[in-house]
Amino acid sequence: MGRLTEETVGWGTSQIDDDEELIRKWGPYFTTQDEFLGSIELPLDWVVPAIMRLPNLDTLCLTWTTCPWEDCWEIENAFNAQESVALAGDEVLKSQQAILDALLDRNIPLKSLTLEPIMHPELALPSTLDEKVSTVFGSVTQLRLTLKYEVDYFKPDRLDYFISFMPNIRDLSVHAWPVEEEAKDITFYITKRLQHLEKIKLTCLHVNLFHFALLMKDHGPTLKDVELRTLYGWCDPFKPAEIDWDTVFRSMKDDLKVPEKIRIHGKFQDNVGWHQCFFIEERPELNLFLRSFGDEAGGRLEKFILEGGEYPQPMWRI
Repeated sequence: MGRLTEETVGWGTSQIDDDEELIRKWGPYFTTQDEFLGSIELPLDWVVPAIMRLPNLDTLCLTWTTCPWEDCWEIENAFNAQESVALAGDEVLKSQQAILDALLDRNIPLKSLTLEPIMHPELALPSTLDEKVSTVFGSVTQLRLTLKYEVDYFKPDRLDYFISFMPNIRDLSVHAWPVEEEAKDITFYITKRLQHLEKIKLTCLHVNLFHFALLMKDHGPTLKDVELRTLYGWCDPFKPAEIDWDTVFRSMKDDLKVPEKIRIHGKFQDNVGWHQCFFIEERPELNLFLRSFGDEAGGRLEKFILEGGEYPQPMWRI
């Protein structure tokens, strides 16, 4: 349900003078969107009854942050997730509420759920005492969430509560994108251990370093695949124990009992101002270029967590 603004489409198409080239690069967009300039809303009076009539539906993806024209580089390059969500407006919350309610009424197990972005601060969430919650969500093994930080109140406890509906998750992905004005209470944690969690991917999140280390420790017995990309960590000033990213990485080596794949890349920083950028080693010339800026390859840290040995002290910078 991703959208492009008229300005974005106008700018993208204005870069192409040849009509045939325009059709080749932007044809899929115009074929599906035509010239309709009115407001577009998901027809819930059609969608909800359709969901109720699909007894074998076990995978649901509601996304406003993914480009619908993924095979077209020019369109995908012009697509902006924040603009898409802004264009959708109230549709995001209304659609999620109506469809989640329909899933409960339908009372049939799901296996995979994707909500991009999840509107947990405003969603009316059911009680865990409702037997339908365990029937519908208790069977979910794959969960994909995109978080919306540009809100008045993020309410991380409600996100944690929502995730607790799905104790059998094996594959968890949580993503956010940087915004200029973010809620003051943004953070991510899981208080109820996911006993079968094997794969986790966290991208562009704000995390309390103590809670994050606890997350890795609690799920260490089962986690096999961990990908961390661009995380902002902060410490609680009222906690007596000091913890930083070095502490977290060292503890991951001890806490992850069955690791098979570790990926650490992007910018990692804390609330003091220390930061470092880790890159994925690909082409030697690119690696050399990134190192000239003081960046490091994430491979040393990944190998340490997987195999142990001497801790490869990152060169943290202010």
